[in-house]
Amino acid sequence: MNVIRRLSILLIAFLFGCSSSGVFESDPELHVIGVYEGTYPEDDDRPWHAKCDGLGLMDCHQKMTQRKRAMGGEVVVNVSITDTPLVLAFSAYDKTRWVVKLKKGVILDKVILSGYHPQSIEGIPEDTPIEVYTYEPSPCPKCYQGSVYFYSYKTVPDKLTTITGMSATTRQGMYKGKEFSIFPDET
Repeated sequence: MNVIRRLSILLIAFLFGCSSSGVFESDPELHVIGVYEGTYPEDDDRPWHAKCDGLGLMDCHQKMTQRKRAMGGEVVVNVSITDTPLVLAFSAYDKTRWVVKLKKGVILDKVILSGYHPQSIEGIPEDTPIEVYTYEPSPCPKCYQGSVYFYSYKTVPDKLTTITGMSATTRQGMYKGKEFSIFPDET
């Protein structure tokens, strides 16, 4: 967001009301991150086909795929926006553990996890609502479990837009994800 646009938004917010604490009230922003799979522990740097001890290529591929899905990948998300409430939406096809690192002062409205295989999350304040939309059940005892599932790393899923009623402020995605950052626009 350019400086003039940011100043215009702040002026409009000031003219139409501030909270009693002087902090501008604003609608939450939706930030979306999607991957097909997270990054897996690098315990063996040989190619996948060299790890199967004499199995044929098809059996080896199936064995490695099952092992990978059982372990799950990991994606780290650094969040440093502190001037507006956030809705974070994380989507992956494979089993993924989302590790969220929040800067002090980040306000989370809610977190949405979606995918085919189970998703899990850590680093979220206990009082933050978490909604889960996965085909296979996700281990999240205090989560709302939705009745639909969806995932995408290429676009913002239509179902996400329908569920939240929001347009994405940012979207990041790649086939294999390791680490992402959601930070204030300083341009």
